[in-house]
Amino acid sequence: ESENATSDALLRVVGAPAVTARMAALGVGAIRVDRQESELLLDFVGVPSTEPAEGWTLAELRRRYDTATPSQRTAALAAFLSDPRDTATPEAMLALLGKIHAGEALSAISTKRLVGHMSACKTGNRRLRGELPESIDFAHRTGTSDTTDGITGVTNDVGILRLPERKGTLLIAAFLRRARGSMAEREAALAAIGRLIFDRYVNG
Repeated sequence: ESENATSDALLRVVGAPAVTARMAALGVGAIRVDRQESELLLDFVGVPSTEPAEGWTLAELRRRYDTATPSQRTAALAAFLSDPRDTATPEAMLALLGKIHAGEALSAISTKRLVGHMSACKTGNRRLRGELPESIDFAHRTGTSDTTDGITGVTNDVGILRLPERKGTLLIAAFLRRARGSMAEREAALAAIGRLIFDRYVNG
């Protein structure tokens, strides 16, 4: 399950520039990490995102988030969607998944642990894997932004799909950006993509 507080704690230790530099060293420079999740959340709605001197609390995050006016949110959405920070391309994500799958991004034990966590992912089961057979192993991770004016910044799912009958492994990255429609509609679109890909390589 997603744990943004832990992500922010790790990012505070290593620093965002080091993460982006690591991506570049792996050959996936189109993946940028610039801000903590707490900052991203508040920037998305256009309210002050500078961390308090005493550190964040959930109550303070919620208080600031709730102060966003409709006009602030509308302006912030446009700014967010044009901001190059904290972005990735599907091609770069596929390259990173390939490095992970080949054991070139992490040690063998860390690769096994990461892929194991991705296989046990409890979010997004209605996305790429929504129309796949339950027996299929799909190690994946989702990403979702908030919604403003009926527009959701990002609704994503990426992962490593092991095909049955020793037909190989597929790396999949599907990004929905600036999407309208309900969560169910967006997830159904991703599920249809997953099924099309699966059928192409298994039944095609």
